[in-house]
Amino acid sequence: SLKSRADGDQTLLPFIGYVLVRRHHGDLKNFYDETTDIRNPEKVAVIKRQCTAISKETLKNVFHEKIPDEIVAGFFIELDSVLASIIRDGKLFNLKPRLEKITESPSMEVFTLFYYSLLLSGDKMDAAEINQERNTEGLRSDLVDLYKSNKNFVQPESIINKMRNEIYEDVTSKVNSLNLTDRIYFLNVPTGTGKTLTSVSLALKLRERIFNETGVTPQIIYCLPFLSIIDQNYDVISSVFSSAFGDGEKIPSNLLLKHHHLSDLTYSSDDENYDDDEAKLLIEGWHSEFIITTFVQFFHTIISNKNRAIRKFHTLANAIVILDEVQSIPHEYWLLFHDVIQTLAQFLNMR
Repeated sequence: SLKSRADGDQTLLPFIGYVLVRRHHGDLKNFYDETTDIRNPEKVAVIKRQCTAISKETLKNVFHEKIPDEIVAGFFIELDSVLASIIRDGKLFNLKPRLEKITESPSMEVFTLFYYSLLLSGDKMDAAEINQERNTEGLRSDLVDLYKSNKNFVQPESIINKMRNEIYEDVTSKVNSLNLTDRIYFLNVPTGTGKTLTSVSLALKLRERIFNETGVTPQIIYCLPFLSIIDQNYDVISSVFSSAFGDGEKIPSNLLLKHHHLSDLTYSSDDENYDDDEAKLLIEGWHSEFIITTFVQFFHTIISNKNRAIRKFHTLANAIVILDEVQSIPHEYWLLFHDVIQTLAQFLNMR
């Protein structure tokens, strides 16, 4: 589990949980600032008013199987003394030196963002009363093979098409020999040799292999640098999906989703359509098996303190991420990008 991989000071987990809950309607702040708020009389007064407004019976029901009723009830009775103790003993303030350890522990940073993302996603979906289940069985591993067969790409006549087929067969035939503990792979082929179809097919076949060997079904996240080529690649991948659904059939959004800042607010599943507000929640939360998005969306997800961006961070766990045209990343970000990707691959099992 992610918790077992976290190599930082795990006695800080209650404090991290406190911060995540406190900030789930806003953005993450500097943890140091969270340790001083308890000394602010106005903020303490707000805490007391909030606690007074909480239904004790509702709280008991929520924590019934986790925390004994008498402890929940005692929290309200002893609130003043607990707050006084925290202030008097400097319990939060004294955490400051230990909080430095979080920034020194990439695993604890990933742990924090992962659970913050889960909380944000669960809270928003629950408030909107949306229960969108994954459609893990709707994505076939042979989609590209079927598409190539339907388009008569399997017996090419031109030299370039023969080269495309050779590259495709060479790459996809290696999926079963890949070492799954090596989570970062490179596909270096010339422009115009069918990289899109090859990488999509490899991802689909790798997804099936991972499921067969681990029981986990990864989402696939295809990232591109420019909006112009996103639309182009989306059209190609839509055609691939149509080979299984039939031409003219609408591909449900919970199987294939395009997300960037100009995306249409339309979302549908196999049996339901959603209004604009619901669609926005589902699109921005990457509720799909195959997501096509921009480098900007991806980078904001992995390097941000913003509620809206971090909300989809947890979808990276076990995901297969395709970074197309990766050389277009500005060189000043290469080292940062390398370190972050290595960390996510290690602690989130991302590929």
